[in-house]
Amino acid sequence: RITLANFYKRADLFLFPSLYDASSIVQIEAASQKTPTLFIEGAATTATITNNKNGFIAKNNYNDYANKIIEIINNKDFLKEVGNNAYKEIYINWDDKIKEGYKLYEELIKAVAKRVNVIPMIDNVLFFDQYLSNDNIHPNEQGHAEIAYTLKGYLK
Repeated sequence: RITLANFYKRADLFLFPSLYDASSIVQIEAASQKTPTLFIEGAATTATITNNKNGFIAKNNYNDYANKIIEIINNKDFLKEVGNNAYKEIYINWDDKIKEGYKLYEELIKAVAKRVNVIPMIDNVLFFDQYLSNDNIHPNEQGHAEIAYTLKGYLK
């Protein structure tokens, strides 16, 4: 792991010319060392990329890809900026994620104990509450009432 991190750290740019690798973590590994990635337009792995902000995207042909490499490498300050953004926006610090998950479970336990109707979670949430009575509630297999909410932006 340390050796791999050192390779990413020494690189100016990580090239990832794959269209079909849908669950790759290599761009996250590169971002962990502030090394931005160059993707191909239309690749599944570009879902979290904003071109020229936290990564780079080139058209799907070798001339455009090669020209994009040259363009990026010739602008070191911009390359560094995009690498820093990749680190902030793409890199996942697992220690922080574990703390977030732990906090979430604490909130869920407290909410269930208090029979709270709305449980704040990360981004979009689906939760079930057997204590509500509403037209949107449907009995589940166990006969409990359940309702789904999307809470993004609902609680501050």
